[in-house]
Amino acid sequence: MNYSRAFTAVFDDKNWISKILIAGLIALIPVIGQIYLLGWMVEIVRRVKAGREDILPATHFSYFLTLGLKVVVVGLIYSIPVLILSGIMQLITAGANNADADFFTVFFAGMGCVGGILGVVLNFAIGMLGTYGIIRIAETDQIKACLDFSDAFNCIKNNLSVFVIVELLSIVTGLIQSAGLIICIGIIFTVPYGMAVDAHLIGQLWNNLRSYPGKKDSVRGSVNEPKADDVVEEAPFRMVQDIENDVRETAAETAASAEEAAADVIDDVKDDLAEAAETVQEKAEDTVEAAADVVEDAKEDLAEAAETVQEKAEDAAETVTETSEQVQENITDILDGEAKSDTDNNDKDLPSFE
Repeated sequence: MNYSRAFTAVFDDKNWISKILIAGLIALIPVIGQIYLLGWMVEIVRRVKAGREDILPATHFSYFLTLGLKVVVVGLIYSIPVLILSGIMQLITAGANNADADFFTVFFAGMGCVGGILGVVLNFAIGMLGTYGIIRIAETDQIKACLDFSDAFNCIKNNLSVFVIVELLSIVTGLIQSAGLIICIGIIFTVPYGMAVDAHLIGQLWNNLRSYPGKKDSVRGSVNEPKADDVVEEAPFRMVQDIENDVRETAAETAASAEEAAADVIDDVKDDLAEAAETVQEKAEDTVEAAADVVEDAKEDLAEAAETVQEKAEDAAETVTETSEQVQENITDILDGEAKSDTDNNDKDLPSFE
């Protein structure tokens, strides 16, 4: 493992200042900010495991908050032994304060010292167990994957030296985070920076883990394997993938429903068009029949009109003929009358030779 690399990898991101600043500002939110940073830290672990250079993720509040809650739940489960020991220590302390005899005072004081040492050791062990839990959440995104305690203890036992070193270095990063309290706004940078360093160390540890005893498919990545084999999606990662899958399924179902609805509409339209065509055809046939009747009636009327015209023409011709004959007779009579008159006049004008 390259332990020094964990302290400098943050600065390889060209936007490290803005990303660290945003994470630090979110960390100022009571409780929620710290939970968010735990999820943010898990994503850095994934990116280190994948061999990425840009280990600092962008802001994805809801996803990192959900991921951080999983880390908190696992941490509370792992802390149960510490809580039990803390309760026992309080009872011992109360007993020492109420003891009258010197023997019991010494006894309870000795028990308190032993309990204190056990507390330190147990806290250290819980810290290593928490590191294992972060790796499992980063790997599976599931809380139940962290609850196989046999697998957890065997994993830590088989990689004990690396776990111990990472846990000791986490004490150093804790001091770095606390150093920000010296300057009021320094904590905005030191807290996310320290957590990013812890995440890088855990990511390296994940890359160097040996097999998980008790698991058939337990072989984890080694130093010699390509680090980029594990594909890490861009945040919000698995949640976004699930949402995208749901959206795609919904879209496919909607498209199928729309296609069926469109087919039904098309069938209805075809039926309506067929009925309309039949209606139009019937009306056209009725119109043609009506037009034929009108034409027949018109033909009959025209024939009758033609006969009437012919009869009137014949009557007119007869009238004209009669009139012509009458006129001719009149002319003849007139001509005959004029000729007789001229003869009479001539007789009067001639001289008499008697």
